[in-house]
Order: sequence, then structure tokens, then C-alpha cells
Amino acid sequence: MPHYRYKALGGDGRMTEGAMEAASEAAVVDALRAKGRWTVEVRAARKSAPRAALRDADLALLARELSTLLDAGVPVARALGLLAELAP
Repeated sequence: MPHYRYKALGGDGRMTEGAMEAASEAAVVDALRAKGRWTVEVRAARKSAPRAALRDADLALLARELSTLLDAGVPVARALGLLAELAP
């Protein structure tokens, strides 16, 4: 589901900003209205910049470390979590 950023006025007249996941801009407006807010602006959230590709040497190191952890009996999810903690 797409992410949207919004600005809305609350019942007290204060401007609030936020983000939510919704099927469409209209769904964001409906969700805000259900919370008693008046929509001022809704726009699609920008996508994050693409990450740099892994170098071959880094990918090989990652595969070796993952293999070592799996051979040691560490569950896959835990092994990936450990490797993620070590990542720069």
C-alpha cells in the first residue's frame, strides 16, 4: 500500500502533520475525517533513495559469514539479524 504525508487541522484549530499508509489519497482524507480532522494537504510520500549496490567482495564476505552461522546451527532469522547488526 502507498504511503502518504498529510497536513490537517484538528478540532482545536491546530495544524498537525503526519504520514499514513492508505489505498489512495481519498482514503487518507476519509481516515482523517473519521478522526475529526480537516485535511489541508495530502501527497504521496517520496520514495527513499536507492541503496548502493554491494561490491562482489562484500557479497562474498556476507555469504561466508552467513554460511558459518548457519553451519553452527543459528536459525536463519537470527543469523541475518546478527549480520545486520554488524553492517556499517
